[in-house]
Amino acid sequence: DEINVTKAEVKSSQEIFDEVRTTRTFLLSDKAGEGKSTTFRDFALKLKQKHPRKWIQFLDLKKHDKAFADAKKFDFTFDNLDELKDFLSSKLLNLNDFENQIFLDLFESSKVVFLYDGVDEISPTYNELILNLMEKVKTFTENLQFISTRPQHSLNIQERLKVQAHKFLPLNDTE
Repeated sequence: DEINVTKAEVKSSQEIFDEVRTTRTFLLSDKAGEGKSTTFRDFALKLKQKHPRKWIQFLDLKKHDKAFADAKKFDFTFDNLDELKDFLSSKLLNLNDFENQIFLDLFESSKVVFLYDGVDEISPTYNELILNLMEKVKTFTENLQFISTRPQHSLNIQERLKVQAHKFLPLNDTE
């Protein structure tokens, strides 16, 4: 399953929906200030409207430094599904017991969609940890992942997760 690492392709939101059904991971790569975060937030809302029975989780990664610091401190490797689920539900998302049970049920049923925003904005100390987390979600589950970053960070993600980088087309009135 080799993938050619090339420049970002431009996609419409419908093309993204179609592609992610098979790849399970989508990488949005664009320059600073091009609206990746805004587009991701809007995309998360559209996903929730289109798929109300899925858990849509938008993660602004730079707001989760403490969870990543703890994971690094305790040497989380996500080498088994239980460790991965525990980190996601109790450390990263910090869910209460009720939310945790719903999340875990949906996660185990591959009904969770993660939108990781700002991979390029986190401390470089956590890059490997976050790549490992995304890689293990892809390996152990069929949950969907959307990742946003700047072009200078996308090559490593493309190689590691075997995905192609994309750019969004500007939204039109019908999207």
